[in-house]
Amino acid sequence: MNRAQEIVEHVLNEAGTALIAGDFSRFVGHFEIPVVVETYENRIVLDTEAALRDMFFSVHKYYRDLGVSQIHRCSISAAFDGADNIHASHINYVLAHGGLAQDAFAVYSQLRRGTAGWQVWCSQYAIPDSDLLNRVLSGDVDSASVVIGRGQEKLNLEEDEGQSAGFQVWRLASIRQSSDESGD
Repeated sequence: MNRAQEIVEHVLNEAGTALIAGDFSRFVGHFEIPVVVETYENRIVLDTEAALRDMFFSVHKYYRDLGVSQIHRCSISAAFDGADNIHASHINYVLAHGGLAQDAFAVYSQLRRGTAGWQVWCSQYAIPDSDLLNRVLSGDVDSASVVIGRGQEKLNLEEDEGQSAGFQVWRLASIRQSSDESGD
């Protein structure tokens, strides 16, 4: 593993652990503000710590509701672009209930070294099988509710603490079914 990959792996592991734990204070130090987040459908700039916090808690809630216990991130490549920039790509494996919660997906990130150390300032997510996660990352969905599939159903996540694992599996299946029906 080269030095750029070591740096990226450290940032990925720390940020992923903080995300699953819901520990924003541990997470925020790994991101430069403003931070750019791109998905297939949208590009947003989180230009304040409050905006990053909102995104963090939306994604944390999404993962918690799926029963995610771990995010395993595997660095594919990382290379320096000058002394203070790294271009990197990795695969995310989102694990829940002893298996994958969704198909693995790729992320391309750019990190910059500043006074706070190495921080992500741009991430591009390639998530073909989860309209919902793409919407959460795009800022299309607030932390109080999410839209399932193509918007035919709505689920209020503030009242879901007692959901069974069966419901969570059904919800994931409905997202995948919606994608399959569209021919994607």
